Amino acid sequence: MKGMYGMDGRVTYRRLVEGDRDAVAAIFVEAYYNQLRGLDPDRAGLEAMFRGAFLLDHFTGAFDGDELVGFFALSTEAERSVAVRKDDVYARMRGVKRWFAYAALRKEFGHPVRLREPGYYLECVAVKPSRQGRGLATGLMRHAIENYDYLELDVLDTNPRAIAIYERRIFMYHTKRP
Repeated sequence: MKGMYGMDGRVTYRRLVEGDRDAVAAIFVEAYYNQLRGLDPDRAGLEAMFRGAFLLDHFTGAFDGDELVGFFALSTEAERSVAVRKDDVYARMRGVKRWFAYAALRKEFGHPVRLREPGYYLECVAVKPSRQGRGLATGLMRHAIENYDYLELDVLDTNPRAIAIYERRIFMYHTKRP
């Protein structure tokens, strides 16, 4: 797939494969740790819980040489890109906490997305924290926009960096939710 020159040199993009799974889990947990730490403060435990949840054929990675430095995941109305498995959550947690954790994850990822037009839902964009601030998220967004006709996304209003990236990429607000 196309590459771009950014502050990190040549970045290339490709669909992710099984051999990328561990790196995806590590980047996902690091990028979303503030939202995930309530489930389990142990990063390795969160990586184990999510490792099997990613439908990698829905993921496109940004690579600096052979190193995965970021990715985006697209869902469709037919299939989400993240499918958390009850067994993985229950294996990681004990007692009633595992029930609450699985319920929260099902609420987030366990229902189909409904799009305003045929296309894709941008489930997540994540960049290795050590590589953030170098244009990689913008490059990932540019790649998605150039390769997919229609994209929708949600962003937390508490994430001003993400909002700025999306607004620069000509995304429009349909609904603002607190």
